[in-house]
Amino acid sequence: MFHRQLLLRKMFPADAAKRVSRCRVSSTWQPAGNGRIDAFIRLLRDDLAEFEASNIRSNLTWLDCKAQMWLKQHRDTVCVIDCDKGLGEAIVLRSWVNEQVALQLSHGYVQLNPAELLLKMNGCKQRADVLVQFFRSSGVLSLHQARFLLSKLNSSSAGCFIILAKVHKHPVASRPVCNVRCMWFGPFNVFLVEQLNPVVNALHTVVTSTDSLLHELGGLSCKSNYRFVTLDVVNLYPSIDRQHLCQTIVPCLRRHIPNHQKCTFIIRALELVMDACVVSFNGEVYESQDGVATGLGVACQVANIYLSSFDNFLMQSCDNYLQFLRRYIDDLLLLWSDGNVHFLDVALHIEHNRIAAKQRDRNIVRQVFLKVPFNKDLNVRWLHRQIHKHYALAHQAVWNVRIGLCWSTGMNLFRRRYKDVWLYRVG
Repeated sequence: MFHRQLLLRKMFPADAAKRVSRCRVSSTWQPAGNGRIDAFIRLLRDDLAEFEASNIRSNLTWLDCKAQMWLKQHRDTVCVIDCDKGLGEAIVLRSWVNEQVALQLSHGYVQLNPAELLLKMNGCKQRADVLVQFFRSSGVLSLHQARFLLSKLNSSSAGCFIILAKVHKHPVASRPVCNVRCMWFGPFNVFLVEQLNPVVNALHTVVTSTDSLLHELGGLSCKSNYRFVTLDVVNLYPSIDRQHLCQTIVPCLRRHIPNHQKCTFIIRALELVMDACVVSFNGEVYESQDGVATGLGVACQVANIYLSSFDNFLMQSCDNYLQFLRRYIDDLLLLWSDGNVHFLDVALHIEHNRIAAKQRDRNIVRQVFLKVPFNKDLNVRWLHRQIHKHYALAHQAVWNVRIGLCWSTGMNLFRRRYKDVWLYRVG
């Protein structure tokens, strides 16, 4: 797979103007070989074949060992969970986790027994099959798209419900996340994201990237006594009424998608994905009946389209007080009257009626990763050196590819260390 990825990058150079659709079933086609890449893989395999496991000396300190022992002794009362905003991990009481999960599930989720789950899942799968076959026969979907959409129809697993600790809030709260990547409607999510992205990009108030925001601000002349203001919609996803959601986004989709039949399929597929979302926690299964599940692949696009009508309302009703409005999902940036503010990790301030922003220089480099099964006896530094030992051969063949290393298991190696863990007693 690693060899094939390098050959694909060589045969199909990056082209930002020509994006390849992900809505297709995985292919086993093998591209033609390349002398330099083949030599790189051959030399790498020869070096890896010489690997001999050596005695591993643990780098855990006395405090690390005591932390591991303490966590094992108290595994029934505490647990380690991820923090929101990428702030690391937190040690929290299990009772607090159970209380927060029950609180989040009380907003729009209903518990299902095994019979109800089977009936629900089979009904949604039948809807999906009929929907795809009908629009395939109508010419809206291609054969490859139809096969892709139904490629996971045999999957019967439910999603996973987790919470993230909001340690930046006081008191500490939680954010619900539904991990539904393994569910049968995953291809529908991919298809909807591709189809709705052009609609989101056409909405002038929605921030599509930091670079586009900085470009707009660079040519903006501020009025006197104006300042930046940021607003946040509280609990956006759970608070969305699905009936009002459909009433709001359907006219917008009709305006931006000229093909009536294709737009109808997108609307029906979106309704299906939201109805089919089921998640599990502690062996119990729950159905999402209201709101938009946080973690749904298409949730970001849906929220941006849904709140675009609110953006228009603000601009029309506050035209005399509002000079500039941009929004990313539930975060709004308004130019209202002097001051400083942070928005999307960009520091903004006004100097002499001009907007100044701190921009980071970034080089876009495509990465190809060698996936290695986790093995505690494997020396990561040695393996990294072997990969880059003959890197010049691959770089001559594909100049803009960076070769990296990643584990092919879900084990979080960083959870073995507890120096950067947020310590909270909440509950």
